[in-house]
Amino acid sequence: MNRFFMIPNLQKDEGLCVTRAAASVLLDAGATVYMRAPLATVCDRRIIELEESALPTDAEAVITVGGDGTVLEASRIALRLRVPLLGINLGRLGYMAELEPDRLEELHRLLQDDFSLRVLMTLRVSLERNGQRWELPRLAVNDVVFYRSSIGHVVTLGLSSVSTKNEVKYMADGLILATPIGSTAYSLSAGGPVLSSEVSAICATPICPHSFFNRTLLYGDGETLRVRNLAEDDNITVTIDGRENIYLEPMDCVVVEKAPVSFHIISFDKKDFISVLQKKMKIAE
Repeated sequence: MNRFFMIPNLQKDEGLCVTRAAASVLLDAGATVYMRAPLATVCDRRIIELEESALPTDAEAVITVGGDGTVLEASRIALRLRVPLLGINLGRLGYMAELEPDRLEELHRLLQDDFSLRVLMTLRVSLERNGQRWELPRLAVNDVVFYRSSIGHVVTLGLSSVSTKNEVKYMADGLILATPIGSTAYSLSAGGPVLSSEVSAICATPICPHSFFNRTLLYGDGETLRVRNLAEDDNITVTIDGRENIYLEPMDCVVVEKAPVSFHIISFDKKDFISVLQKKMKIAE
């Protein structure tokens, strides 16, 4: 590959120093680099400038400069273009943005196709209301989170699988439906397990449950899950990867299932599951 769309996070890369250095490595190696205006000309005049909302349809990969949040924000573009993403890490953990700034010279390996791909499961989300169903435009790479919209209230949710129809009732501060890669994020903070990305499952973790049953449930990737708002008010908000706020009305239902497309992360090192956890989360300390 030799055509790349770069997306920097201006709050993480102040002055665009890392972005400029990364672009230079690629451009000097003969690559084509796209970036949105006005950042392109600020970084390097060899970069092809795009209008604010334009996408380079011939790009072969997306490169982000920032943290895992930047990767999540750019995942929608990578999925739309159906290309993999490489994250240059300026964040804290860098679980998905895994190339450190002191290794920018390795970017030339992209032009030699000298890399591996991590294939990550995504979730498709739909809203059911008054007998109608709408599929939401954003796929979840990390999680779909249901939480209370106002302080001092708990949410009452019914979680069921379409195949079994047995409903689990939660009174809690919220509920997280996470992908395996999302199990290392909010779900982990809420007490959920860490899943290898090789495990294809949906992880349902309650947030501060107000009941004795407070365990995570794991569903196979072939399950279609339904979460019903059992409350008598509209005190529940739903987010997809921390974005796309949806406000549920009483008896609204959100349907969550494995999406037909995967999110691909570029990696220069073939790492097993435990070694990633040891490096990023210091589990051995």
